[in-house]
Amino acid sequence: LGDAFQFAWVLNEGQYGRKGESASEQKALVADSALRSMLRVIVETSCDHFLITQSSNPDLQKRMKGYVASSGFGLHSGWAIQGAIGSQFKIDTMY
Repeated sequence: LGDAFQFAWVLNEGQYGRKGESASEQKALVADSALRSMLRVIVETSCDHFLITQSSNPDLQKRMKGYVASSGFGLHSGWAIQGAIGSQFKIDTMY
C-alpha cells in the first residue's frame, strides 16, 4: 500500500438500502456513496486554504518544485484478503 490509507468493509446482503431492494441495488447504493465520498474529499482538499498555503510554502517549493498536496483513490468490489499482508520487512494490514 505504501503511503496510503485503504478502507474496506464487508457488504452483507440486507445491511444497506431499503427493504425489498435486490442485492445488486444495495451494492450500487454503497458503490455510489463511496464514489461521492471520494469526489467530496478531492473537491474539499483542492479548495482548502490551509493546504494551498502549506503547499506554496517557499521552503517546500525550493526543495520540491511544483509540489501540490494530492491524494490518490481506488475503488474495488469483490473478493479481498483481510489480515496481515507483506513480508518480514514490511507488513500492511487489512481488516
